[in-house]
Amino acid sequence: DVSVVKNLFIGVGNALSVFVRKLGIKLIANQGPVQVQAQNDLMELIARGEISVVSTEDRIEIIARKQVTINGGGSYITLDANGIESATQGEYRTKAGHYGRKEKANKPEDFPNVAP
Repeated sequence: DVSVVKNLFIGVGNALSVFVRKLGIKLIANQGPVQVQAQNDLMELIARGEISVVSTEDRIEIIARKQVTINGGGSYITLDANGIESATQGEYRTKAGHYGRKEKANKPEDFPNVAP
């Protein structure tokens, strides 16, 4: 067991790995944000089973400078500066209480600063 009353900083020159064989890992912040950065490379979140992203009281926003693709079972939707493309081998259904068309628009991205 490790307990720290104020601050704990771990600085590593090359690599840091944590492996848990049986009971999993929890990273919990009672107050304040949780931030994970890959400052100069790829970030992966991989699971054999289901992955859930949940906001219990607000919203979820996914932002990419170039492109976002959601792919499930071979059906996909891609969003980029050129437009929105979606495709499926199966049935394509839309449901709405109201469906309207408006003039073209975009929402500027708000990218967080990543240390160089």
